[in-house]
Order: sequence, then C-alpha cells, then structure tokens
Amino acid sequence: MRAAGNPLDAALIRLGSFTLDSGYRAARELLADAPDVSFVACATDTMAAGALRAVDKVRGMGEGIHRVSGFGDNAFLRALTGGIPTVHYGYLTSGVEATNMLLNTLDGVEGESGLKTLKLGHQLMNV
Repeated sequence: MRAAGNPLDAALIRLGSFTLDSGYRAARELLADAPDVSFVACATDTMAAGALRAVDKVRGMGEGIHRVSGFGDNAFLRALTGGIPTVHYGYLTSGVEATNMLLNTLDGVEGESGLKTLKLGHQLMNV
C-alpha cells in the first residue's frame, strides 16, 4: 500500500475477537467513522463474513463482495458468496503431517524429541 502511495492509517484499524459479530461491529464502526473507506481487510474469513453483512447494510446489497477480504479460505463463506479475496493455507497438509509426526513419535521412529519443522505455503484466492 505504501508503495502505491496509500500508507496505512492507524486510525482506520479496528480490533475484533475473530467472530462474525465482531467483524460486523468493527466494519459498522469503521464505515460510520470513515464512510469513504473503499476496502476492508479482515484477519479471518469469519470476521470478513460479518464485515460483508455490514458493508451490504450500509452501501447496499451486493457491495460487500467487492470490498472485503479475509484469511482462511472458509468453504462456507465461499459457498455463500462465490468467494472473496482470501488466503488459503495448507490446513489439510498440516493435519496430515501432525498425525504422521504423532504416530512416528509413538512408534519411536523420530527419536526422543519427535520434533519436526514444517513450513507450509499459501495461495491467494479469488483475486
């Protein structure tokens, strides 16, 4: 954003508790304080679902889908909206790897510590 000449204004940041309701409340507050805001980036897709509802209520039905992003690539939100800009993480891969690590540790294959570092990628979705 800074490189594009749009540095982040800390006065526009709202905090929430990673719930749909907190996303809704934070977006409503943001839009009341700064009605010219053009885009809302949320910490999770669950919060983004609440923000979508708030943007639609303030700006008109269907507007939120073009003005809200999240993180997590939530399947339920994708099914309802067709998808918002979001980040998909390798949750399935991490679950499989964690299970394998646990089984190997129980079998004594990984030695005493059984620790392993795993770096998973991410993918931008619906951008």
